[in-house]
Amino acid sequence: MSQPDGPWSRLPPAPPKGRPVRGNLHIGWWLGAIAGLCAVLYGLSRLFPGRLTSGEDWASVSQGVLVVAFVLAGVMSRRLQAKKLARDVAIWTAVVLLGVLLYSFRGQIGAAGDRIRSEIAPSYPVASAAKEMMITRDADGGYSVTGNVNGHAVRFVVDTGASDIVLSPADAQRAGVDTAALAFTKSVETANGPGLGAPYTAGQFSIGSIQLSDVPMSVNKAPMSSSLLGMTFFNRLQSFRFEDNKLYLKPKA
Repeated sequence: MSQPDGPWSRLPPAPPKGRPVRGNLHIGWWLGAIAGLCAVLYGLSRLFPGRLTSGEDWASVSQGVLVVAFVLAGVMSRRLQAKKLARDVAIWTAVVLLGVLLYSFRGQIGAAGDRIRSEIAPSYPVASAAKEMMITRDADGGYSVTGNVNGHAVRFVVDTGASDIVLSPADAQRAGVDTAALAFTKSVETANGPGLGAPYTAGQFSIGSIQLSDVPMSVNKAPMSSSLLGMTFFNRLQSFRFEDNKLYLKPKA
């Protein structure tokens, strides 16, 4: 004899009891986190005055706050326990604080990075002060610097005893000079002794932030291990000096 109710008349099992995080709790945590973030940003602006001065600076900060707000909204839309939620908020707050600090001290951090790069790669000029470039002495005791001739990188050996800027044939060709069309009729002095060179004028020449135009140079006929940076360049500066294994270059105003 079949059962009166049948096997299909059983009620489904009751859902497990629990305390889901309610929507208003989500909103409360979200508003609290955003209010805390704004309070921290305000405190930092008061603690470090002058770091955020332009509208562009504040626009970047506002954009960061909006990104964090959207991320927190996504995190809090899940059913999370209060402890885990508080932990996530603390982590994101720390990340935002670190980002704000790095942005506020970007100038000092950039200067420190330039100093480190100058020690690791001495031939790359770095800014040592406003409108001043610095070159670190090489391990062999000399100075070399990577310049730019018509948009092409060229490595120069600093030679204040040379009157001209002298390009090696290989560097000249990399800089787009048609060496076959040059007339090598000029006497030049190089580290290998006297030789023949051809006059050449570079439309654009730069060492770091020092930008020059229409710079006369010589292209050496014989191969050279490196191009030379002579007094043609240094005479167009306001000043240059050697100090503590550094070469400082200051352009004219």
